Amino acid sequence: LGKLNENLMGQIILSQDSIKQPLGLLESFHYFQIPNPLSAQAVIEMLLRKQSRSRKEKEKNKENENEQEKIIISMDTEGMGTITVILVVMGFKVWCTIYSDQENAVNHVNSFRNELSDSLKKCQYSLEEFKTTRKKINIQKFIAPSQDISEVKRIQTEI
Repeated sequence: LGKLNENLMGQIILSQDSIKQPLGLLESFHYFQIPNPLSAQAVIEMLLRKQSRSRKEKEKNKENENEQEKIIISMDTEGMGTITVILVVMGFKVWCTIYSDQENAVNHVNSFRNELSDSLKKCQYSLEEFKTTRKKINIQKFIAPSQDISEVKRIQTEI
């Protein structure tokens, strides 16, 4: 029960809106941790982009096909390293980008492209784009956006 309480508290804290950046200037996400059955130590981390609309706008645009949802899933696996999946869903169209730091994982994921497309078609969704990249993504940057210190300039003036 204590572990569950810590997990939920962490999710609540990481899902809070940034005080420094008003909603709308940067993407902000709801954060979830899901137990990973493939690894005893690791969890699956999931981010769901928050929508920055008022309730009246939501009711007006309830049937709007141009609404865009973004889902980011990151997990550690023993055989394929860290895998990060970024899904963008707009209406019944899906764009999928998968990142992994290992070449064999990228090749393995590519072999399932047609199966994913067929599974989505059964649910009336179409796979618009499917990309795989050999790169490790740190999802902490999505939760807590930061500024590269080398890009920060200090201006000092005297009057």
